[in-house]
Amino acid sequence: DCVVFNELMDNGEKYCTHSQGFELKLRVSNLQNWASKVIHIDITNNVAHIIQAANIIIMDKSVFAEKDNIKSICPDLHFGQIEAILESFRSERTDPILPQVKQKISEFADEEVREVKSKPKLRLNEMEGIM
Repeated sequence: DCVVFNELMDNGEKYCTHSQGFELKLRVSNLQNWASKVIHIDITNNVAHIIQAANIIIMDKSVFAEKDNIKSICPDLHFGQIEAILESFRSERTDPILPQVKQKISEFADEEVREVKSKPKLRLNEMEGIM
């Protein structure tokens, strides 16, 4: 999951097209089927980031204008990751991402960063009691 997802994030311009999104979903599905049949393991949680990224790539981008839609479609991704995928997306058809959708995602990502920064930081000695 990490290697493929990081490759997608680092080289999105190569992978963020409809055809590549469908190809990615097909390959992950084949891997899931193989793992289920051959080694009897459900790897869905292990490939969740890839599945969610592929969903972003192939879906109608207008659904990303609503925060609730985004979190139901890709609950494991941060808004910054979603924004990066959408920025890398290259349409092979004539359905570019609407500017207002890009603006909303950017706002959600900024809001998420502000929330993380506003949380108190744990000091090392405070963390010892947690672990």
